[in-house]
Amino acid sequence: AESASPGGESRAPWLAGGVVLAAIAFLLFGVAPLRRLAGGSSAIAVPGEVVVGVEPEEVEPEGSPPELEKPDPGPQIEPEAMPKGVAAAGLSRTIEIAGVDTRVFEFGPEDGPVALCVHGFAAGPEMFRKLARKMADAGWRVIAFDLPGGLGTAPPPKPGPVTPQLVSFLSSAIAELSPSERPMLVAHSQGGYIAARLASEQPKLVRSVVLLGPAGLDAACWMRLISHAWVGLLFRLLVGLIGVRGRTRLAERLYRWAIGGKVGAKQFARRFADRQTALRLVGSGPVFLHEVFEEELKPGGVKVPSLYVWGTEDNTTPPTSAVQVLSEAPKATVAVLAGMGHLPMLDDPAGVAELITKWGKRRGRRAR
Repeated sequence: AESASPGGESRAPWLAGGVVLAAIAFLLFGVAPLRRLAGGSSAIAVPGEVVVGVEPEEVEPEGSPPELEKPDPGPQIEPEAMPKGVAAAGLSRTIEIAGVDTRVFEFGPEDGPVALCVHGFAAGPEMFRKLARKMADAGWRVIAFDLPGGLGTAPPPKPGPVTPQLVSFLSSAIAELSPSERPMLVAHSQGGYIAARLASEQPKLVRSVVLLGPAGLDAACWMRLISHAWVGLLFRLLVGLIGVRGRTRLAERLYRWAIGGKVGAKQFARRFADRQTALRLVGSGPVFLHEVFEEELKPGGVKVPSLYVWGTEDNTTPPTSAVQVLSEAPKATVAVLAGMGHLPMLDDPAGVAELITKWGKRRGRRAR
């Protein structure tokens, strides 16, 4: 048997840490060489593949990092101010769910089939606005809300495991926001993992789930690396040392590389202008990822109709997961969207809305 070299295990974290720092430095100075080396991504063909076209990329202008922007709450209304049957055009209100004050955005006719949008890590309900408007045009009642620990107004989860808290919060949100009808969940990334867990544990609460680039399946190697606690400490140290320009530039570069999409990088980077927000995000990310890799998503355990959606350019939750889904859940529907990244609802909101609403319509409505 081979013997390990003395101190090999103790050196491993520091060696990996050096790799992380080198990667960060590379990203700060440019990711184009990596893209050229990789040669880009190509679509993968799976049974039932759905391909939705995207518009040409719009390049955001370069410039100095923007100042921190608070989340836009949208037009505010009182809960009782919405006349019955009147369509909502992105109106927002603040309500209490499970003892947490959270923002809620509402779109579409009050009598339409209900879709609840569940955002992912380091995000908020605003990311669903364009998608929700398109779904509302098709007659759906779309509601997006803040999860605890996101970039909205809801406070972070309590100390301890995060996943059970978010699953419980989602269950309470369904009871509050769709009391008479089982909703369709449209969930992204971390939100997709939470929605799938709920659909596995409490399937009678929902009619179906749409999982956009869900966490918990095949993950990029960099995701597995940053799930270690020491990487979170390393990032917190880095964020604490560099200034606003460095933080926002790093966040934007990492976002463009990891997400693989066309929009949202500058908006995401703005969040890192605030040091405390940046420290919270880089500290909480590894905690959630560690939980995900400890108990990965099991497609066969999702007990309601499910639609899985990936973009071919997603460098965070790659579309190779489609093979696992079709193997473990042959009745699931899989869509791999050409040219899109980790945020397909931002890359092509009209196309993704059409895909979701047509699929959702075939599943029918269910009362509680």
